[in-house]
Amino acid sequence: MIEVRNLYLKQGHFELKDINLIVEEGSFHALIGPTGCGKTTLLESILGLRKIDRGQILLKGEEVTKKPPYERGFAYVPQDLSLFPHLTAYENILFGVKYGLSAKKNPNYKDIEEIIKFLRIEEVLHKKVPFLSGGEKQRVALARALAPGYKYLLLDEPFTAIHPGIRKDLWGLLKDLQRKYNLTILMVSHDLEETFFLADYITLMIKGRVIQSERKEVIYNHPATLEVAQYFGIKNIFKGELLRKEEDSYKIWCPDLASELLIPLENFKGEPKREFYFFIRRENIMIVRPDLPYREENLIPAKVQRIDFLGEQYQIMAHSLKTKVPLEIALPGYAFTKLKLKEGDKILLSLRKEKLFTVLS
Repeated sequence: MIEVRNLYLKQGHFELKDINLIVEEGSFHALIGPTGCGKTTLLESILGLRKIDRGQILLKGEEVTKKPPYERGFAYVPQDLSLFPHLTAYENILFGVKYGLSAKKNPNYKDIEEIIKFLRIEEVLHKKVPFLSGGEKQRVALARALAPGYKYLLLDEPFTAIHPGIRKDLWGLLKDLQRKYNLTILMVSHDLEETFFLADYITLMIKGRVIQSERKEVIYNHPATLEVAQYFGIKNIFKGELLRKEEDSYKIWCPDLASELLIPLENFKGEPKREFYFFIRRENIMIVRPDLPYREENLIPAKVQRIDFLGEQYQIMAHSLKTKVPLEIALPGYAFTKLKLKEGDKILLSLRKEKLFTVLS
């Protein structure tokens, strides 16, 4: 387990402010946030590449805060990979094992050959770095990081420069690598699709602070604040006013949509306030088919403004007929085909009450 306790670091006008973070043993943990929020600075602080002003960094319960980077026990792949261009792929992989300050006296070359085979780079070992493709360089960098036998791997946006098609293959390979060698991984990323594919846990940073750190399912469905919801690209965020309690739900008034809505009691964050914000993800807004039964609740009459084809799904931009406030809807291709929607169509939207959640402003 990697643990960061009350870490503070000031560099110029930027600060990492009292960072607390736990990376569970054997887990894949992603650090995300806007550019300049401190993700890489935190990663480099854990590695020992940046000196912190106060706080503690622990690995498996042992404090490593004052140890030099090569004694901390982390494998590391920086964003630019930092491969030596004058060496072959194989020489790069063995460099840390042979010449590093933490090099073992008797390295297990059998394990290294197994890693090479697992990463499918046997055919490029003789090539020098300039003659490797982007995906090959990435796999060589991973092999070099793991060759000394470390089980704690820190990655800084490792797939940024890789072609999207190859990138997804590498995601799967990294996940398989983690499971096979029981690695604990902390990765900086700016790609939300990559983050949710790879990570078990996600920590979101904004302006040098940890805003939310949860299992990915929790942070996806229950963003802690309005700022977190907006970072995740949620567009359907509305103001609400509490009216009354009704059995298992609260009845609210939404001035943005000029409608009364129901939100389940358990979907309120904290104590209910008279005024608050709530959201619904675009995939949870249903377009009602008049020929099928539907629930007579949380219905919003709307008009289709724009239809965008996004490959596997369609994005529908509509606005409320009552207030002209926009709503964003995601439809699978098969549903769009059945509905036969056109721009300008009047539709009836159902905001599924179990998918409405309040969020702290």
